[in-house]
Amino acid sequence: MRLINGGTSKANPARHSGVAVIGALVVALTAASCGSGAVARRTSGGGSIGVGASGTSGGPGTAGASTTSTTGQTAGAGTGRADSSQTTTGQGAGGPSTTLVSSHQPKVDPAALSGTRLAFVSGNALWEVNAGRLTEVAAPTGFVPSHPTFSADGRWLAFLETSSGSSTAMPELWLATSAGRSAHVVSAAPDPEALEWSPSGEKLLVTTAGATGPAQVLVVEPSGSTTQLGSGLVASGAWSPDGTEAGISLTNHGATGFTSVIESVPATGGLPTVWQTNTQDVLEVAEWWSGWGIIYWDDPDGSASIAADGLKLDALSAPTKTPHPLADTLVRSDWLSAGPSEGVALVQGGDRLEWEGKSVALCKPYGCQSVPSPSGSVTLDPALSSQGELAYVQGSASQSFDASPAQVSSWEAGHSLWVEPAGAKAPTQLAGGSAANAPVWSSGGRRLMFVKADGLWVLPAPGGTPMEVASGLSVPPSYYGQVQWLYQFAWVAG
Repeated sequence: MRLINGGTSKANPARHSGVAVIGALVVALTAASCGSGAVARRTSGGGSIGVGASGTSGGPGTAGASTTSTTGQTAGAGTGRADSSQTTTGQGAGGPSTTLVSSHQPKVDPAALSGTRLAFVSGNALWEVNAGRLTEVAAPTGFVPSHPTFSADGRWLAFLETSSGSSTAMPELWLATSAGRSAHVVSAAPDPEALEWSPSGEKLLVTTAGATGPAQVLVVEPSGSTTQLGSGLVASGAWSPDGTEAGISLTNHGATGFTSVIESVPATGGLPTVWQTNTQDVLEVAEWWSGWGIIYWDDPDGSASIAADGLKLDALSAPTKTPHPLADTLVRSDWLSAGPSEGVALVQGGDRLEWEGKSVALCKPYGCQSVPSPSGSVTLDPALSSQGELAYVQGSASQSFDASPAQVSSWEAGHSLWVEPAGAKAPTQLAGGSAANAPVWSSGGRRLMFVKADGLWVLPAPGGTPMEVASGLSVPPSYYGQVQWLYQFAWVAG
């Protein structure tokens, strides 16, 4: 899900809290053994393994107005309110009235974004550039957006909104139409933590964290209909390559301990097919890759501490087959990228700090090979194009860095961007790619977008000069210094 191919492939995921979810399982098991009711937030509702229950609920409610304001901006205008504005009002989904929340307008270069569609977070607001027009997507006052992702056909934008007033606030799932219009909350998917549009249609796979009941894997359609594919104490999921079904993992606790199962379930709901069952480890689905099968992380005993320092990533080619180990990786879907001809790229190495022991590897079935890099460096952020080109970031390795924002920003400023053509053995450093992070290819594999100095830059063609197209991105590092830039923007480009 690392690669965003013009809206036709798996989109930017929201798998931002897999480790936290697994950690919640340990808390739940401990509390259950002690008879405590303190973890009802994760365990209420239960759910059962292997049921794959399906059901369709009605669309979201219609209480509360949703208002979106669209401001035109001429190419090259950069700042200021330009020629015209248009306001559209649609019906929300029982949430608060939406407003324009930003106190500033980011600089953008619509001319450099010609023929593309971009959504990005800047100034605690979500912005979209579409057909040369900059739009602020309306949202509830006091909420912060994240995880924008476009549907396969580019018609829909899904994103999360989280209240900035509480450290324990649950995120909300929101949908908007083209140009950020009619933004509304989807109340049928409470506490969402993972979003993935189907590669073959307008269906959104949503995994919830289970704050108000069991964690669920849901299929949400723009019409508002919702189908539950499964539920459990812990849940995760990913679309099949053709979008007709989803691979899901469900973990539940019983009288004799917990059971974790991987299943495939039709997108419309129905009986599941069991692929793998484990009564000792927690299994978390990461991807479903063509030619590889379902890719998942294996967490021994559901240990949050072990998971924070990376887990074994396995490939399961078919139901009941013996899993094939790929590599030890951090539990980060943004460090997994699928390309053509069954090639994939990932970041090998444990340790929760980004700057220790990390290397990008190119993998084919039954073998991974690290990209060349000098001693004292790490390689990160792999992105495979539809043509098989690999882009990645190289930075310095250290055991002395702290995870403060100033230190992480200083470290990122020393990054360089590298590109390795398909079949080549010698990567090339990209001119103008200093301080780069989070590269993303266009669907045709010719244009490359990346983050640099809190802005978005585009390399228009091989050998070209990168141009800044949007500014004002800002996301603090996690406690361990990880900055997941891909959860701050989405790009649809041919």
